[in-house]
Amino acid sequence: MTFASLGYLTFLLLLLPAYRWTPVRQRWVLFLAASYYFYGCWNIKYSLLMLASTLFSYLGALWVAPEKPVWLRKTGLVFGVGLNLAMLAGFKYWNFFREETGHIVGWFGLANPLPVFEVLLPVGISFYTFQALSYVIDVHRGQQPAEKHLGWYSTYHAFFPQLVAGPIERVGHLLGQLKNMPARVREQDLAEGFRLILWGLFMKLVVADNLATLVDQIARLEHPQFLQGIILMGGFGLQIYFDFNAYSTIAIGSARLFGVNLMDNFRRPYMATSIRDFWRRWHISLTTWFRDYVYFPLGGNRVEGARWALNIAVVFVLSGLWHGAGLTFLVWGAGHAGFYLLESALRDRPLGQWLRQLPVWIRRLAVFQLTGILWLFFRASSLAQAGGWLKDMALYTMVEPKRVLSLRSINWDGGIFAAILMAAFILWMEVRSEKGEAVDIMKWTRLQRWGIYALAVYGILLFGRFGNSGFIYFQF
Repeated sequence: MTFASLGYLTFLLLLLPAYRWTPVRQRWVLFLAASYYFYGCWNIKYSLLMLASTLFSYLGALWVAPEKPVWLRKTGLVFGVGLNLAMLAGFKYWNFFREETGHIVGWFGLANPLPVFEVLLPVGISFYTFQALSYVIDVHRGQQPAEKHLGWYSTYHAFFPQLVAGPIERVGHLLGQLKNMPARVREQDLAEGFRLILWGLFMKLVVADNLATLVDQIARLEHPQFLQGIILMGGFGLQIYFDFNAYSTIAIGSARLFGVNLMDNFRRPYMATSIRDFWRRWHISLTTWFRDYVYFPLGGNRVEGARWALNIAVVFVLSGLWHGAGLTFLVWGAGHAGFYLLESALRDRPLGQWLRQLPVWIRRLAVFQLTGILWLFFRASSLAQAGGWLKDMALYTMVEPKRVLSLRSINWDGGIFAAILMAAFILWMEVRSEKGEAVDIMKWTRLQRWGIYALAVYGILLFGRFGNSGFIYFQF
């Protein structure tokens, strides 16, 4: 069951009356059952992994509180952190480690000693594992008390709107809201929730999935030329933004139906004027997770020079590997680290000061282009493919300059044109928001609002790509 399906809408519509009829103290039973059903629709066997992650972190947190004996706190860390990390490593990184080990021992003419672990990657394992880790660490630091009610903690860990692709919520923000959900569904929550769900569906089905059609056509070309490569970079950058933002928006809207507010995961990232600014706006829940549980423990801003640069590199490389077990993701993370460190090195130099004085639109375009180059590695199936795209863009520009602007190989249709126009319109609205001129649709008349909703539904029915309902971040 995915968000962009009739099955999910039916699921929500059945859950709403069940919420009203369920006594407040037993709400955790309803949401826990709903969350495991939602997750089990992908593969019911992997629900056991989520249950194991829940038990590891629940028991670990009970033992790691500062007032506990040292030996018990260490045992708790093994349960809550060690076993969760081991499970994530086994299912997500084992075969990557095995493959790279095989390359190394192959240089010496030896056979790979590691066995093959043939399993599918459990959907959402990176997200719910990181949520479990943050909980145990916060309790260990004394920042949060351990939750003794297994039912409520399990509900926090498996809460269905943000289970599969985030946002990665902290226990201090989410658990209290779950325990104090309103006795009855409120009209304002229903209105805001369904409005966000509709907007998320529009971004996914009309914008992201049509852009995917365009990007996939170019990615299949044997030798993409310059303009095709530019469209590939920019198109995928926009596709992944609208795809992931759509998921987050539907997740926030789904939780809002029941009076729960999830954190914003995006803050207009392509309005960023620097790489540092981009990472304050992109996938905020993951960025802040690495900041609080990796960057700060490594020393954060308290260290300088080479040590600080190493901390930045570690955070970005780990972020890349979190997204996927492959060299392409490692290069993607390392590339962002390189841009970030270069930007920091130039900050107080004449060149850096001159760059900051450039018009805002030029700096935004530069950030969009730099991130676009790295998105090629994110999109590619191998380093060879990503390198080939970059080489062909340059090579065919020099060898066949007359074909630089050739777009004949692309099959354009109404959906692609609609996606391009809507993406441009949304970015223009984000520019207005950056200027403090955001449009608040809730201040419009009821007739105007319902007119917009009707247009959104009509756009989905007319231009929506219903054959691809999966979200990009499901694979992480």
